[in-house]
Order: sequence, then structure tokens, then C-alpha cells
Amino acid sequence: MIYALSYFTIGFGFIFCGWVIDTFTDLFLSKQIELYLDELIDFVSFIHESNPLLIEYYENYDNIDIEVDVETNVETESVTEAKVTEKYEDKYLAKFKSFPNEYFFNEVELKYENEIFNKLKQDFEEDKLSKINELERQINLIDEIEERGNINITINEYGKKELMKYFDMEDEDDDTPLFYEELIEKIVKEKDELDVQIFNINQLTKTDEDFKREAREQIINKKLDTYINNYVLEHTPLGNIYMRYNNDKKSFEYFSNSTIPYRYLEPVGRKYVMTYWCKPIFIDIDDELKRAEEQYEKNKNNKANNNMKKNNKSFNPNQNKMNQNKVEIILYHHR
Repeated sequence: MIYALSYFTIGFGFIFCGWVIDTFTDLFLSKQIELYLDELIDFVSFIHESNPLLIEYYENYDNIDIEVDVETNVETESVTEAKVTEKYEDKYLAKFKSFPNEYFFNEVELKYENEIFNKLKQDFEEDKLSKINELERQINLIDEIEERGNINITINEYGKKELMKYFDMEDEDDDTPLFYEELIEKIVKEKDELDVQIFNINQLTKTDEDFKREAREQIINKKLDTYINNYVLEHTPLGNIYMRYNNDKKSFEYFSNSTIPYRYLEPVGRKYVMTYWCKPIFIDIDDELKRAEEQYEKNKNNKANNNMKKNNKSFNPNQNKMNQNKVEIILYHHR
């Protein structure tokens, strides 16, 4: 009887432990699954909101209505008539305007940027110290010639020899007092100049922001150098285009069987910089023209004010032509 009760107790204990383990396992797994689902939803949302490759999909999707047939429960699609037909040259424009005007860097690039920052800072200090040391070496040499050569009172033979050696004039035959006076004056003047150089070098300073800016410029150039192998394909009304960015030429290049006008190239450029997160390399011609017009009006007003002050002839706006304000635009090369 006692053995039977013991076996029953042990068996019940195993069953109870198994139930506890299963319960906590289910709870743990459900929490993990819920966490993974939340992360997946956040990831999918980010991709849908941020991926420029979905731009064209969303733009087309916005023009589609989903109609549901209640009786047959069948979904049918019908394309709504666009109130205003969008010009191809305006494609991606709205998305481009709101797109961040900055580069995207991964963890490897940011780590490399930090290494560049530290190296720039170290090189600057080492170069500065090296220049000062060399200048001080020359000053010490002049001090030795002055002291041992007695050049400030009556120059001795050591002073004459070292002066000739310092100015690399050992083959000179002139041994007159006037000749050495000129050399003494010259070496004293040179010492003063060396002191000024040391002072100027000590005044050279760079902040961490300066080094960060230089490091960022280097990492951007390194990144843009790789874009020669990054392409986008776009279908235009005049044919297909492959486009890439050539950092050596600081311009975009396209490949097509047709000659594509500039107004069709701009949308492809917009697509490129949004795809590869490099909007700063794209120069919006509309913005540039607007700035050029503002500068033109400013120059015109300044010139008019100057003419009024000088009491000259009245200002003629035709004297200032728009092409005097150079406007940088993107250069596309047809291959």
C-alpha cells in the first residue's frame, strides 16, 4: 500500500511538472511570436514608406479603385480617370521634394568615417609639430653660429666658416669684412623670419567640427566612387534608359538607343538619387533658376542704388543679362 501511494505521488508529480513546463513554454513562445510579429510589421511598414523602388507602384496604385461585388463576392479593379494627366517630366517630383536631402551611411561606412576623423586629427598635430621642430632646429643652428662665431661683435674664423657653410657658399673667394657683414645681416633676418613662421604655425588650429567635415567629405567621395556601378532602369516616352553616376566627372551618364531630351532625363535622375539615397548630388534646375533669378534681382537693385548714389544715367535692366549668373546644372552624357 505504501509503495503504491509512493508510485502514485511520483507519477502525479511528473504530470504536474509537465503541465507547468508546457504552460510556461506556451506563454514564453506566445510572447516571442508576438514580439517577432511586431518587429515584422514595423519592418514592412518601413520598407513601404521608405523604399524609393516602390514609388512607381504606389503612384499607379493610387489611381486604382477596388470595387466589391456583394452578390458574387468578387473583387474587380477599375482605373479611375485622372483629373489631370501628369506630365512625364513631373514624374517622382512630389516624392523627390519631400525626400531627405542627405546621404545614407551604413555601420561600416560610419566606422570608417570615425577612423578618418582620428587620422586627420593625428596627422594635423604631427605635421604641425614636425614643422615647428624643423624651424627650431634651424634657429638653434643660427644661435650656435652667433655664439661660437662671435658674429655680433667681431666675427672669428669659426663664424666665417659656418656662415659660408650655412648659405652654401664655401667656394666663394670673397673674404672682405663687407661680405661677412652682409651674411650676418642676412642670417639675423632669416632667424627673425623663422620665429614668425613658428608663431604662425602655433596659431593654426582646427576644431573637431573641421575634422568631422573633412572626414565626411572623404567618406562621401569614397561612396560616390562606387556609384559608377549603380544603375537604374527607367521607361520614358522615347525609350528605355540606363543611368549611373560618374563621380570623376561629377555628372550623370545615361545609355539609351534614343536621344533623350533633358526634360525626360530629370525624372530618371530623381529616381536614381532616391533609390541610392544620394539626393545632394542632384541639382534641381528649378531651384537653381529660382536662386539665380533672386541673385539677378539683388544685383540689379544693388547696381541701381549705386547708380543713384553716383548720379549717373538711369539703370537699364537689359545691361545685366541673365547668363551672367552661372547656373550649375546636371550634365548628362549620351552613350
